[in-house]
Amino acid sequence: MLQRACRQAAEWHRQGHPVGISVNISARQLDEDVLLDDVGAALTASGLDPRALTLEITETALMRDPETTARRLRALKELGLRVAVDDFGTG
Repeated sequence: MLQRACRQAAEWHRQGHPVGISVNISARQLDEDVLLDDVGAALTASGLDPRALTLEITETALMRDPETTARRLRALKELGLRVAVDDFGTG
Protein backbone atom coordinates (compact mmCIF):
# COMPACT_ATOMS: atom_id res chain seq x y z
CA MET A 1 0.00 0.00 0.00
CA LEU A 2 2.89 2.36 0.79
CA GLN A 3 4.37 1.98 -2.69
CA ARG A 4 1.00 2.51 -4.33
CA ALA A 5 0.28 5.61 -2.25
CA CYS A 6 3.68 7.12 -3.06
CA ARG A 7 3.26 6.42 -6.79
CA GLN A 8 -0.19 8.04 -6.79
CA ALA A 9 0.95 11.12 -4.88
CA ALA A 10 3.96 11.50 -7.21
CA GLU A 11 1.64 11.29 -10.20
CA TRP A 12 -0.61 14.00 -8.75
CA HIS A 13 2.48 16.16 -8.21
CA ARG A 14 3.53 15.69 -11.86
CA GLN A 15 0.02 16.73 -12.90
CA GLY A 16 0.35 19.99 -10.96
CA HIS A 17 -1.48 18.96 -7.78
CA PRO A 18 1.13 19.08 -5.01
CA VAL A 19 -0.84 17.32 -2.29
CA GLY A 20 0.52 15.41 0.64
CA ILE A 21 -0.43 11.86 1.41
CA SER A 22 -0.74 9.98 4.70
CA VAL A 23 -0.24 6.25 5.09
CA ASN A 24 -1.06 4.24 8.21
CA ILE A 25 1.77 2.04 9.48
CA SER A 26 0.78 -0.98 11.54
CA ALA A 27 2.43 -1.95 14.81
CA ARG A 28 3.87 -5.00 13.08
CA GLN A 29 5.45 -2.87 10.35
CA LEU A 30 6.89 -0.54 12.97
CA ASP A 31 8.45 -3.53 14.73
CA GLU A 32 10.26 -4.70 11.58
CA ASP A 33 13.78 -3.55 10.75
CA VAL A 34 12.89 -3.51 7.06
CA LEU A 35 10.45 -0.60 7.46
CA LEU A 36 13.10 2.05 6.78
CA ASP A 37 14.21 0.21 3.63
CA ASP A 38 10.60 -0.18 2.46
CA VAL A 39 9.86 3.51 2.93
CA GLY A 40 13.09 4.56 1.22
CA ALA A 41 12.42 2.22 -1.69
CA ALA A 42 8.85 3.51 -2.12
CA LEU A 43 10.06 7.11 -2.18
CA THR A 44 12.89 6.37 -4.61
CA ALA A 45 10.78 4.27 -6.97
CA SER A 46 7.98 6.84 -7.10
CA GLY A 47 10.13 9.96 -7.14
CA LEU A 48 7.90 11.45 -4.43
CA ASP A 49 9.40 14.25 -2.37
CA PRO A 50 9.64 12.82 1.17
CA ARG A 51 8.10 16.00 2.57
CA ALA A 52 4.84 15.02 0.86
CA LEU A 53 4.59 11.76 2.84
CA THR A 54 3.22 11.42 6.35
CA LEU A 55 3.35 8.08 8.15
CA GLU A 56 0.59 7.66 10.71
CA ILE A 57 1.37 5.45 13.69
CA THR A 58 -1.03 4.63 16.49
CA GLU A 59 -0.26 5.58 20.05
CA THR A 60 -0.49 1.92 21.05
CA ALA A 61 2.13 0.94 18.45
CA LEU A 62 4.46 3.66 19.71
CA MET A 63 4.37 2.34 23.26
CA ARG A 64 5.10 -1.33 22.51
CA ASP A 65 8.88 -0.84 22.55
CA PRO A 66 9.52 2.87 23.11
CA GLU A 67 13.31 2.74 22.78
CA THR A 68 13.37 0.85 19.49
CA THR A 69 10.43 2.85 18.18
CA ALA A 70 12.21 6.13 18.95
CA ARG A 71 15.25 4.96 16.96
CA ARG A 72 13.12 3.98 14.00
CA LEU A 73 11.18 7.24 14.08
CA ARG A 74 14.41 9.25 14.10
CA ALA A 75 15.66 7.29 11.10
CA LEU A 76 12.37 7.87 9.26
CA LYS A 77 12.49 11.58 10.03
CA GLU A 78 16.02 11.69 8.59
CA LEU A 79 14.51 10.63 5.27
CA GLY A 80 12.60 13.92 5.33
CA LEU A 81 9.07 12.64 5.76
CA ARG A 82 6.59 13.43 8.50
CA VAL A 83 5.34 11.20 11.29
CA ALA A 84 1.94 11.65 12.93
CA VAL A 85 0.41 9.93 15.94
CA ASP A 86 -2.94 8.49 14.94
CA ASP A 87 -5.74 7.85 17.47
CA PHE A 88 -3.85 9.73 20.18
CA GLY A 89 -5.54 9.47 23.58
CA THR A 90 -7.74 6.52 22.70
CA GLY A 91 -5.38 3.80 24.00
